[in-house]
Amino acid sequence: MATQSQAVGITKYQLFCVLAASVGSVNWGWTFGVTNIPGDVISKCAAGPSHLIGFLPSCIPTSDNVWGLAVGCFALGCLVGALSSTYFSNRFGRKTVLVYSNIPAIVAAILYGFAVNMAMLIVARLLSGVALGSALGTFTMYTVEVTTPKARNSLGGMAQMAIIFGIMLSQTSSLGLSRPPLWRLLFAFSGVLSVLNMALLYFCVESPKWLAMNGKLAD
Repeated sequence: MATQSQAVGITKYQLFCVLAASVGSVNWGWTFGVTNIPGDVISKCAAGPSHLIGFLPSCIPTSDNVWGLAVGCFALGCLVGALSSTYFSNRFGRKTVLVYSNIPAIVAAILYGFAVNMAMLIVARLLSGVALGSALGTFTMYTVEVTTPKARNSLGGMAQMAIIFGIMLSQTSSLGLSRPPLWRLLFAFSGVLSVLNMALLYFCVESPKWLAMNGKLAD
């Protein structure tokens, strides 16, 4: 008799797919927390007067209100991304959204790394927010749909764990990198996580539920 899916626990491939997709949530936590420790170094030039390192400024002096706006724009972008994630994932597929949401996140990481003014940082925060908010909203659906009911009980909280891990990782890394010009590497590391996410998702299956809903089970 064929094994009933309800009785199947966590398989290696299920775990791989969920972990691969969770890199986007790690990236969300990283980007959310990365502004905390180096904030004064960037906005108040706490490490010393602003000067050029190559062609990039060592800091981007601004008021507390503008810095708060830049930091908060990530949450605004996340709201837009999360609200649109259901529409796009229903139309194009869960895996497709998870993969392609990394593209604007990579663009944002480049803006972070080469920012010369606060406008570039604000655009980067908005763009990364939309990208990672979309990925986070889709990740929950993807996890539910690629796991069996028994595995779902254990893997259902992976998004929260990945976010917390990302925040912890960003705070720990900031302790040694919150000085010019290394703070740029902190921000740009989001792009590395996005590239890793895309590479791992290449080996993952599309949501079986989405394939069934769209008459593509043969795929």
